Amino acid sequence: MSMCDVCMQTPCDYRCPNAALAQPVLLCECCGGEIYEGEIYYECVDGMDLCEACFDRWREQHYKEAEAEG
Repeated sequence: MSMCDVCMQTPCDYRCPNAALAQPVLLCECCGGEIYEGEIYYECVDGMDLCEACFDRWREQHYKEAEAEG
């Protein structure tokens, strides 16, 4: 592997136009969106992997506030 003549690095810096496209390491099991290395995702109790946006929607749909019975 030779040094890139644009960014002068081996392998290319991720900002270089010659850099290889990043590959997702997971897919969100709700929307199918790609989750890349270093991104935050959530593993739910049922084992599903969710991206941040889907987890936020899930959390909003399941939000409850405890109230004392009286």
